[in-house]
Amino acid sequence: GVVRVTHVLNRYGFTADTAIALVSQCRDEVVYPYVHAIDLNFKGSFNLSSFAGTVLSGKTAFTAALHHAPTNSDGKERYVVFCGPHVAIDADGNVGPMTRRGQKGLSSACTSIIRFRKELESGKCDMALDALNLEFSAFKRRMMGQVTFFGADTPTLNDLTRTCYDATNDDVRQIMEAVNPGAEACNYAIVSGILIHGPDDSHYLWQGEVQTMINGVAR
Repeated sequence: GVVRVTHVLNRYGFTADTAIALVSQCRDEVVYPYVHAIDLNFKGSFNLSSFAGTVLSGKTAFTAALHHAPTNSDGKERYVVFCGPHVAIDADGNVGPMTRRGQKGLSSACTSIIRFRKELESGKCDMALDALNLEFSAFKRRMMGQVTFFGADTPTLNDLTRTCYDATNDDVRQIMEAVNPGAEACNYAIVSGILIHGPDDSHYLWQGEVQTMINGVAR
């Protein structure tokens, strides 16, 4: 998936030599092969990652990343943002379970979304800002704005993963619009999707959208 997207973006001027990659994926180690592929195709990346791939790092982190872009002969800075959550699907089509390296029992992904769903299902979701658990607190607050049902009507893990994808995609677009230095200086692309971990250590990418902003024109 990364190679295919990179090949397309190359035609629009986003290459390993002209652009910097910004990555907002989950902290989970099973996401590493995807991030590693991005690093190989773009000579490294700026890490924006938070739980479930949400962009909790905010405008400050994006602004810092934008200051690290290559200087190009045409005067344009170029950025490619890879963002989105991840989820596991086993051989029987069950959403959530997976087997991790070296473990005998079943594990799951994405743990943050699953924990959030369990709180919703219980009917008691703690929205207090926990000083010892700041990132998960912020994650729940961001997700709660997208959720309307609790208890028996709690969305499925599949639905919550898609909800997380939509929230992250919207946040990235809004932050990039807020912090980019303008059409005269900056072109950028946003690659969003859901990383899927299948059986036998297989991985797939459900590609959501590839959006570009080139010379002030969205495509």
